[in-house]
This record gives sequence, C-alpha cells and structure tokens, in this order.
Amino acid sequence: MRYLNRSPFILAPGFSGLPFTPTRLGQIKPPLEESGIAMIVQQDVGHLRTALGTLPPRVINPVLIVMTGLPGTGKSTFARLLAKRLPLVIVETDSLRTSLVLHPHYTRGENSRLFTACHKLIFELLDDGISVLFDATNLSKKNRSPLYEIAGTTNTKLILVRTTAPQHVVYARLYNRSHSQIHAQQLADWNVYRRMRSGVKPISENHVIVNTSKDIESALEIMVDKISRLLEDDGS
Repeated sequence: MRYLNRSPFILAPGFSGLPFTPTRLGQIKPPLEESGIAMIVQQDVGHLRTALGTLPPRVINPVLIVMTGLPGTGKSTFARLLAKRLPLVIVETDSLRTSLVLHPHYTRGENSRLFTACHKLIFELLDDGISVLFDATNLSKKNRSPLYEIAGTTNTKLILVRTTAPQHVVYARLYNRSHSQIHAQQLADWNVYRRMRSGVKPISENHVIVNTSKDIESALEIMVDKISRLLEDDGS
C-alpha cells in the first residue's frame, strides 16, 4: 500500500487502490424484484440518471470515490474540482433530491427513497463502466456499507475521502450558504452541523482525509495522479 503524505492530506490510515472486500459480500440484494416497489425504484433511478445529463466515457476499470464529511467541510467543492480533472460523474444527493421530490421535506422515508435509488444508480453506472463520485455525508459505517458491497460486487476500486475543516471555517461557510440563493437546496445549517457532529465516529476503513481549509491544489494533484493510475491499470 502506498500512502499520501503531503499536506493537506492526513494518513488515516491511508490510500488504498485495491478493490474493497467487505466481510459480508454477496450479491447486491435486488429490491423485491418484479414487485411494485422494484418498479418504483427503477423509475426513480431513471429520473436520477436523466438528471445527470451527459455521462463521461466508459472505461475498463471504473472507480468509485465516496465522499464523507459533515456539512460545510467542503465535500461538494472538492468533488466538483476533482470531476473537472477526471472522467467521472458526480452523484450528489443534495442536487438529485428534487429530481424525485419537487418539494422536499427531508423525512426518513424520503431519505430512504433517495439513497435506495442513488445506490442502485451507482451500481448500474459502475456496471456500465462509468466511474462515479458519490457526494453525500456518508458519516456512519451503516450508511457506507451498501457502497462497499457495490464495490465488491462490481469488482470496483473504492476510494473513501473524508473532508474536514476547523469549526470557525465551517461556521462561516454555512452562514454564507444560508444567505445565498445558489445553495438554496442545501438546508444544513450550524445547528444541523452541531447535531450531526455529536454522532460522528472514527472511520475504521482505509481512507484519505483532506483539510479543505488549506490550499487543496496539492491534494487534487495527488488524487488525480493516483486515480488516473487506477483507471489505466489493466491488472497485468
């Protein structure tokens, strides 16, 4: 395993380019195939896929990049900058939610519907040879487990990236966001941040930490180089 050791990266415990193999693998469970629920899920996936627009080129060895981090820590900004330099599609829950629900209420059932569709969409994209960056909080291992299973089932290399920033930086970002029409669909504020922060647990899986309060250009360069090598790897 090779480690990233240049600021603003922190080893925790590192960067892994190998396929993630969860202890409980097996096939992705089809959501009640041939049932009414399965039809609704597939319709939702279709709506989300349409919302993505033009997809990047297919590759032989697609990768799955999973962002994780509290609101205001720079997940989406880092994701967009990374996507400008790599052939991948961003699946972002904040922007895709309104593709399923015109007036979101952020209920548990609504979240379950959104993430079920996102996970199935990610599986289909990877199976089609499209590299994916999943932009969501993904704070708990329970939330990330379906993504590990997807990576294992599709034999896809998974890269887990956690973004962080000091609290005063996060506070300023969330304050500015709340006063910006551009981020109207992102409702997480300082109170949401504090509530979610109290429940965050350390990540036990291999991952990379990016402090977005620092100059992230070097982080982007390292990530682009590593991911490009993974995309080009023919396994020989």
